[in-house]
Amino acid sequence: KKIPGNLEGKGSVYDMINEANALAVKDPDLALTTITSAMQQSLKTNDPRAQAHCFLSLGTVNFNLERYSTAAENYRNALERFRDVDDPEGLYYSVKHLAISLDAQGSQLEALLAYGEALEIARVDNSIEEQIELLSNIGRIHYNRAEYTRALTYYSEAESLEDNDVPVKEKIATYNELGKVYEELNDTSEALRYYEQGRALAEESNDQENI
Repeated sequence: KKIPGNLEGKGSVYDMINEANALAVKDPDLALTTITSAMQQSLKTNDPRAQAHCFLSLGTVNFNLERYSTAAENYRNALERFRDVDDPEGLYYSVKHLAISLDAQGSQLEALLAYGEALEIARVDNSIEEQIELLSNIGRIHYNRAEYTRALTYYSEAESLEDNDVPVKEKIATYNELGKVYEELNDTSEALRYYEQGRALAEESNDQENI
């Protein structure tokens, strides 16, 4: 993700951050080198906003390298600095990706707390797509913890937010997850209803995998 447009052109440190972000997937080693240089410069100029973006980029690189614990620590550092400089967008992306990193390393309870904080921000911003993603992740963790009633609450809310702008694959996924939850709750009638809805959508879009 590129840094916000209003920060572009405000110094070579932000140019380096953007360069590192562009390299994060295809050349993580070079991305690390670039972001390390950017961090050194941000420390010299005492620019906490740049430092926050550096930690955010470091988190991305380390996550892509499957260093989930290190990524989580990077995102915590970014989160702390974004709070200090009152940057709501940076704060949101930091806490969301902190949750994803904690989730990836199996720290389910910590991940739930971070997902919850991200969800509250998304609700305020009225970002429907982000809310659906977060609700689905929270629902999945509760499902994996055999907390089926809680999982149902979050998946049902995700379903209620889905409209014509939501990709069909996401709708099918939600129907499938709701079917699984109802199956675990021994409500086979509701489980079948959601599985049938998902199958119908998959057939309409010729989605053989989901069928």
